[in-house]
Amino acid sequence: MDSLPGTDVFLGSIVSLGAGNNQQRDIIKAIQHLKPKVYYPGHLTDVAQAGSALVSQDQLARDGVRHGLPQSEWPEFRLLVDPNDFLAPQVFNPSDRRWFDEDKRYRVLAQCR
Repeated sequence: MDSLPGTDVFLGSIVSLGAGNNQQRDIIKAIQHLKPKVYYPGHLTDVAQAGSALVSQDQLARDGVRHGLPQSEWPEFRLLVDPNDFLAPQVFNPSDRRWFDEDKRYRVLAQCR
């Protein structure tokens, strides 16, 4: 994963299958390696108990600290709570400076060889 360019928007899970043993370690490792700018966690009400999204968000932050992920490297966290937030439009401005990464072009090309 480290050879891939950092992703802009990461649609990932907030509940890992091994959460009983490792909490959100797998998700934190994916964030550390993919370096997303925005993270949309999924599986909030499909595999987790209804209403557990905010608890999972808090646990993810605490586990991130335990696994050495500095707050400065956290992506923008866009928690969508079912059912209300799934109807809200998610809008980005493509000319926003945060999306520009000169290094990304070369890293993408390197994957195509």
